[in-house]
Amino acid sequence: MEALTDKMIEEYALEAIISGKGFVLPEWIQTLFFDKSIEWQTYLEVCAQMRKAGLHTDNVADVIRDLELVLKDGGSLPGLGCVADRYDLQNITKEDEAAVVTWIRNRAIDKEERCWHPEAGPTTCAMKKGRPDIINAHSLQNAKVINLIGDNGNVVWMNKATGELDGSVVGRSKASTFRGMCKTHDAVFNPIEVVEYLGTAEQHFLFAYRAYLYSMHVKREMRHQRDFGPEWESDEDQTKAIFDQALLTKQWDVVETQAFKLQRKYPLTATGKFSLERDFLENRVVLGHERREFVYVTLLPRECETLFMYSYLEQDHLLYRPVGLQMRSRSVLTSDISAMLASHVENMYFNPQYFEQFIRPQANRIMAAKNEVNGNGLTIYGGPDQQPLEVSLTREDYLLNPFGIQLFHDQPSESVTP
Repeated sequence: MEALTDKMIEEYALEAIISGKGFVLPEWIQTLFFDKSIEWQTYLEVCAQMRKAGLHTDNVADVIRDLELVLKDGGSLPGLGCVADRYDLQNITKEDEAAVVTWIRNRAIDKEERCWHPEAGPTTCAMKKGRPDIINAHSLQNAKVINLIGDNGNVVWMNKATGELDGSVVGRSKASTFRGMCKTHDAVFNPIEVVEYLGTAEQHFLFAYRAYLYSMHVKREMRHQRDFGPEWESDEDQTKAIFDQALLTKQWDVVETQAFKLQRKYPLTATGKFSLERDFLENRVVLGHERREFVYVTLLPRECETLFMYSYLEQDHLLYRPVGLQMRSRSVLTSDISAMLASHVENMYFNPQYFEQFIRPQANRIMAAKNEVNGNGLTIYGGPDQQPLEVSLTREDYLLNPFGIQLFHDQPSESVTP
């Protein structure tokens, strides 16, 4: 089909107004107008391969070409409506959308798999058919944690295809895994997989390092669905260089950890990395522009207790140490951890029965907390040097648990490690 022109859009808009039918847009095209971070070309290509939404291999290239014209200056409803009308594009069912997202994610997993160990290479990695033998590395301890809280080896959490907190069941062999280590180099985590937790500097480093690797690797997979902007890869490269050097030289003290203890085993576990926007006093956490600073958290259930490790690079302690000290002094530890995890961490798993009894009734509040933080950051540029300025729409009290989320139930007294 011939390329779309501005004149065609004007004629379509005039006819739509005169006829009174307006601009009829499938929901997924409306999303393109309001959310510019979506990697929509990939989405359309997969829809075409699956013959969904009125797309197929014969028209998808023309649709992408025309949408690029419409979206180059921010997009317009008449332009999007004209494209939808030209190609008779349709809405997509919730089930089909989940199937498309799953296809994209599986393709991304294949493209991004690699061994992230700093000494990875053909002579050091476990090899298979001429390539590193990448495994499903666990970001959370498999036998010691997933098996401890699971029901016949099964745990539940978020549906990764739909993003809904629907209690999707995951087996222990797949829970919390990422394809970011070979068989040989995954042994670097033996001091936390095999050895009991003793609170050593090496163990704290490795918990933080694994939280970093998992979150970084998953973000690289997600870039096939979303545009994270021009700076995130530089941030990740700089942070990885710090971890890599420390791992090779055994400088465990580059990570500072504040460990908290709940005096009961709770049947949930979590790990991840994120940047905090506020502290518990509602003060803004001012992040740098050369390298984004992160915290790394791990929730570790044990036989008779649950540990929460709150870590950050030692060079970032001025930003994040005060937050941990505030949490230590507030004496509402389960509420504070619940707010932090609900807002920032998706790599979290529950015992199925515990989920049904205590977590599912809070699903809407948990999703509201996630939506409150995710996507509310904005970077604008101004001044004579066009310096970046981060603007947040997240509510100032989000760490104070305004949604009343409680991930820990039947809680006894709680204490913190000295």
